[in-house]
Amino acid sequence: MRVSEAPHLFAAGAAVSVMACCLVAVQLYAGALEQQYVRALAPATTRLPAKSHALAIQRKAFAQADLLPVYGSSELIIASTHDADRLFADFPTGFRPFAVASAAATPIILTLRLGSLGTAIQGKRVVISITPPEFYRPSNEQPSYNANFSRVQATALTFSREIPSALRRAAARRMLQYPATIANDPILRWGVEALADESPVGTVRYAAVLPLGLLQRAVLDLCEHWQFVAFVHRHPELHGSESAVPARIDWPSLESDAASDAANRSSNNPFGLDGNYWLTNATRLQHANGGRSAEKPLLVISLMAKGLRREPRSLEWQDFALLLDIVQALGGKPLVVSAPFPGPFYDYWGMTAAERGRYYAQVRAITSRDHVPLVDFSEHDGERGFVRDAQEHLTDKGWVQYDEVFDAFFHGATVPAVRPSPRLPAPASSPN
Repeated sequence: MRVSEAPHLFAAGAAVSVMACCLVAVQLYAGALEQQYVRALAPATTRLPAKSHALAIQRKAFAQADLLPVYGSSELIIASTHDADRLFADFPTGFRPFAVASAAATPIILTLRLGSLGTAIQGKRVVISITPPEFYRPSNEQPSYNANFSRVQATALTFSREIPSALRRAAARRMLQYPATIANDPILRWGVEALADESPVGTVRYAAVLPLGLLQRAVLDLCEHWQFVAFVHRHPELHGSESAVPARIDWPSLESDAASDAANRSSNNPFGLDGNYWLTNATRLQHANGGRSAEKPLLVISLMAKGLRREPRSLEWQDFALLLDIVQALGGKPLVVSAPFPGPFYDYWGMTAAERGRYYAQVRAITSRDHVPLVDFSEHDGERGFVRDAQEHLTDKGWVQYDEVFDAFFHGATVPAVRPSPRLPAPASSPN
């Protein structure tokens, strides 16, 4: 058939070719912009909307020789004078952390985030930061999961060809426990339901929906690239490159300064909690005193008290084990860091060291099973001033310890053992 005899086919073919070239051009242009701006987006809080959902920029971060991806929850977001974003802003020792964090990012959310990256994490170091409250939230809590859920990440993991099917199936079964997040996405819902079904029928259903899932994954990736291009053009103030100012960090001196700062900022309470946090929440952090009725305690106190006084609930710990299994299946090299409890404050509320010890023991059991290095800072459990509040967010004193661990891990050095800091006088049994 001659072209002149079927001009509509020629026109259609030309249109498809032009569209394909445009799509490839957009992807290449977006990739160049992501490479140019990835370091400017390294801090835990940036102008990039939902950075924790953005797969493209996270993949690009793993490809950089001078960035250390760090995944966690709000402990990475609460700013401090000595936090990693500030200390390593100028790449003093040759790197800076690339933080991916959001409030209430539980282990299943971290599983979706890291599992969706596929082979981008192969052979790469990654820090996984956890805190005790994420393991003692209400079971299958819908609002926080829904707020952190990413359709792009869930699609990438569900239709991944790099993660063993047994691990994807375990993740799919957990996603089904949050039905609202996949209810309006039929392709993702079909894929998750089929993947979770271990029967022969489920296998056939998954094979049938897989091509659609891979197509949706490609479309979502392209949309994300386009959104990043639009973001960069809306924010001309972004710097395309970050300056590097080599400097030697005097860790002992920094630790001493940070410990003094933390002590000064917590002098208004006997637990070493941040002074401003105490002023804002004092009536909800204490028992009733002198016949006065205390306000209802902060929710985290009751949740932690209930959680620590019973056997560890299996769901969150299974998610944590699944997270490590998937990261290792993809060839990643994880380090787990865990914030300690504010021991004196928990003692005051009747949560004993033995009860807190069950948390540390469970974290150690899971990480040792997978041969994943762990720094749990448990030796700081009895100190005041390491964490700033009941949610285990870090003070300057705590951040310097984290910073030193990040630095050693990035450079392949021996991760420093936890060194207990000088202890302050024992707290009173009840605050005034």
